[in-house]
Amino acid sequence: MNQEEFNRLWEESGRKQEAMMADVRSKHLSNEDKELLNSVILQRWLDGSNIIDNDENEPDEERARAFVSVQQWIFAKTMADIPHFYCLKHNSPGAAEFDWFVQYLVAHSVPGTFYGRMYQYLFLDDWKFWIMDDNPTDCDLINREFQK
Repeated sequence: MNQEEFNRLWEESGRKQEAMMADVRSKHLSNEDKELLNSVILQRWLDGSNIIDNDENEPDEERARAFVSVQQWIFAKTMADIPHFYCLKHNSPGAAEFDWFVQYLVAHSVPGTFYGRMYQYLFLDDWKFWIMDDNPTDCDLINREFQK
C-alpha cells in the first residue's frame, strides 16, 4: 500500500479513526506500511484533518480512545518494578488535545492511593491513567498502567 492508496481509502471510508484502525489492526501489514500509516495519521493530525473528530455529537469516551491511540507511550524504565508508561505533552501531536484529555481524566476519574498519596485514576478499556500534578493545567505528563 502506498501513500496515495492509503489517502484514497481514507477519503472513501468516511469512518472515524478508531473504526479504521480496528480494520487496519486486523490486517497483516508490513513494518513499512505501519510506518506509512503512522506518518499519514500524524501529518493529518498536524494539518487539523479529522483524525479525531471534534464534533459536539462525538462521545467523549471515543475521543479519549482516539487521543490514547496516537500518543507516543514510553516505558518508565526508572520504575521497572512498577511497570507503566507515560506520554509527554511536548511529544503529543496536539497540545490542545493533550489538555482536553487531562481535563477528561480529572472529570471521569476515581480517587485512589499510591504510596500514601491520593491520585485520581481514569479507567479506560484495559488501562488505568493518572497525572501527578496537583493542578491539571500544569500537567505535561500522563501515566498509564495495564489492568489485567
